[in-house]
Amino acid sequence: MKRFIISFIAVLCCISSFAANRTKIGQFYYLLDNATHTATVTWGGGNSFSETPEYIGSITIPSEVSNDSKTYSVTSIGDYAFCNCFGLTSITIPEGVTSIGNNAFYGCRGLISVTIPKGVTSIGDNAFSGCNSLTSITIPESVTSIGEYAFLGCSGLISITIPNGVTSIGDDAFSGCSGLTSITIPGSVTNISNASFHNCFSLTSIIVDSSNKVYDSRYNCNAIVEKATNTLIIGCMNTIIPESVTSIGRSAFLSCSQLSSVVCGPIKAPTLGVDAFDGVKDGCRIYVPSDAYKTAEGWAVYADMIDILTLDDYKQNVIDEFAEAINGYDGLDFLSTRYNAKINAATTYGEVGSIMRKYILISLYA
Repeated sequence: MKRFIISFIAVLCCISSFAANRTKIGQFYYLLDNATHTATVTWGGGNSFSETPEYIGSITIPSEVSNDSKTYSVTSIGDYAFCNCFGLTSITIPEGVTSIGNNAFYGCRGLISVTIPKGVTSIGDNAFSGCNSLTSITIPESVTSIGEYAFLGCSGLISITIPNGVTSIGDDAFSGCSGLTSITIPGSVTNISNASFHNCFSLTSIIVDSSNKVYDSRYNCNAIVEKATNTLIIGCMNTIIPESVTSIGRSAFLSCSQLSSVVCGPIKAPTLGVDAFDGVKDGCRIYVPSDAYKTAEGWAVYADMIDILTLDDYKQNVIDEFAEAINGYDGLDFLSTRYNAKINAATTYGEVGSIMRKYILISLYA
């Protein structure tokens, strides 16, 4: 509580500072730098969060402004600039802006559309946190970092493209994006927090680009695995844990409330992080190859969720599931024969899962 109060006082002081030093030009307030002739869009309300700026509907920020016969290029959306502007529905940010500050659009719950220009390199902490009406956003390739909580609670967000160029995705950056169904991690990313996608319980697909040197999604496992340590750090409802995984990270499946079952391939129970399977769907089953899992360190707390599933049983299960999926479709017998042969030839759980996903997709378009 003490830490919260100190942080809150700091925010109030920050806002008071903005209010004291800003200049209103047209519709917006700016911090003007006379040395560089640049302008930062800043807080447009009063001295507290209760005095929010009255920006309504769709707005466009100009690329340059004039004051006292001087012209300034707009290069930044400052901290708290549009914080809690509930009536804001869309905003166009001009070319020339290179950064979006911390809490810039925090709590803009009516915001539906944002245009972020090429040239922006960083999206700050909490930048779009609580913008739950946003359905999609395009992040330009110039962005290299996505801050902590940047899109926290954007529950309306159903798609996001993380461009190749982003190197860092902060803690809880997309946490609570409950409408998000798929993510692709580009080759450029070298730092992902294990909490980056917490409470994204609609996720069905996680892909790491094959060029990534730090992370992978081996065997199309629908998870993010850290290569150096073979640690699965983020999973989803369709994850199959490959045999090569030696550790499952802290909170890897935390609050994955749609996870009804997961197949764990390693013969030896991986090291299990705290809260790894907390908050999953009631009745969720963890299928493992050995009874030793139940007594392994960290696994005992989930013993009631564990069932034994041999590789042969797993093969038969996915063969039966595929047969049911294509039942009633004429002319797919050849597909079933080919699929069964590949499944029976597989030697690992991960390989079985990879074949299964490939052929399910083929059957959808056959």
